[in-house]
Amino acid sequence: MTEEKIHLEQDGPKGRFFLLVGPDTAAEMFISFPGSNRLVIEHTEVLPGHEGKGYGKRMIEHAVNYARENKLRVIPFCLYAREVLRKTKEYQDVL
Repeated sequence: MTEEKIHLEQDGPKGRFFLLVGPDTAAEMFISFPGSNRLVIEHTEVLPGHEGKGYGKRMIEHAVNYARENKLRVIPFCLYAREVLRKTKEYQDVL
């Protein structure tokens, strides 16, 4: 089975989570940190060839867990993230 792992790459107040499937990037989430207690989800994308595998929702779940661990509020500018967060009762605590 191919290893799947989500990483954070950060450059100052901007960054991205990216999901590697083996050596390949399968999904990305572009984020920013405006202030000390907020995480903005700007855009979530599953790359061609990796659609339909639940990677978009895994990225949202990872962002929520990161926000909880770091006591951040999530602000979803990304329409996909906004919809998933709104519909998922377990994620309401980070909004």
